[in-house]
Amino acid sequence: MHDPGTIDMTWKTPKDLTLQMILDRYSVAELVVYQPLSEQALACCAEHGVRTMVQLRKAAQAEGGLRARFQCSTAEEEELMSLLAPPGIPAQWPALTDAKERIQQHYAHLSVRCRTALNGWVFEHTNPALALQYLVHSDLPFDHIRSVGAIALAELLPWRAQLRTIVPVAAVPITRKMLQSRQPFGLPQPERLEAVLNRSLQAFAKQVLHSKWYGKEREAVSYYAFGQLVRQCKAGSPLYHPAQIAIEGRLPGSALNKKKEVCKDLVIWPTPGGNCWNAERKSQHYPLAVMEWKANGEEFSAYDIKHLVALTTGCPGMLGLVVTFHAVRKNVFRVARILNGEVQYDWLEVR
Repeated sequence: MHDPGTIDMTWKTPKDLTLQMILDRYSVAELVVYQPLSEQALACCAEHGVRTMVQLRKAAQAEGGLRARFQCSTAEEEELMSLLAPPGIPAQWPALTDAKERIQQHYAHLSVRCRTALNGWVFEHTNPALALQYLVHSDLPFDHIRSVGAIALAELLPWRAQLRTIVPVAAVPITRKMLQSRQPFGLPQPERLEAVLNRSLQAFAKQVLHSKWYGKEREAVSYYAFGQLVRQCKAGSPLYHPAQIAIEGRLPGSALNKKKEVCKDLVIWPTPGGNCWNAERKSQHYPLAVMEWKANGEEFSAYDIKHLVALTTGCPGMLGLVVTFHAVRKNVFRVARILNGEVQYDWLEVR
């Protein structure tokens, strides 16, 4: 294999749209986090004002290429070109936001024949992202997918093995029966949990905005969790036991964070005492919902939004909420909802 973080398959089509979409959306600085460049190569970009991957691509396409444009060495040119046209998109590169584009990103290392076969199967379902989840993490032998013969199978099996290290496992495993039913696939229903959280957050907002209460972020999270959220625990609800609630709970990291686990202000697990670790003590499980809080401002934290977009994109069905209010000014209490990478900024606003 190449680097452990790179799928060991030949890059079939260098002009593939998936690579182009990644290059169009990320800066040089963002991508070198995943594929480091030498100081000399970075200095070439800085000296010539090249900050985006689009600018770097244009420089490479100019007459004489990068050596003529930057007057750099052959080694530096090769480094920069490896960022533009890797032999395979590194597995740790940031995921595309749109669900269909993200699936194409996962397909980037497969032949056209395999892509066509998988596309026809995945996109026949109402939720392609969950169909991909089943395709990767089930024991599906691929034999019921048309056009998958012995040649394609030899390519798909190692692809699936590698994707199992990249695509997070959903909180509730997807089954073939769930996909065939064309229902919401038996995942925890975010609408039902949203109603519980919306009601409790509204009550908490009125409590802190219309009183003399003061506290910082951690005090606000504790006050909400033990003062409002635990009151919502009810049999038959997704939140049925106080022990499902975790403050500073750990869950697997995202493309924005290289740690194995990251701590979040408040986490709600499917079962009491739930956590991210599996039987082998590897962080693999995701919660029903994750919340990030700020108690010192009225605008959403850009990092919190970006991080929960990455987390919910990687784990379809997991609900993300970003909460913000100013404990001194008490003008407004705002909550943004994030599901499957999509942000709804006006989900809740209390004045």
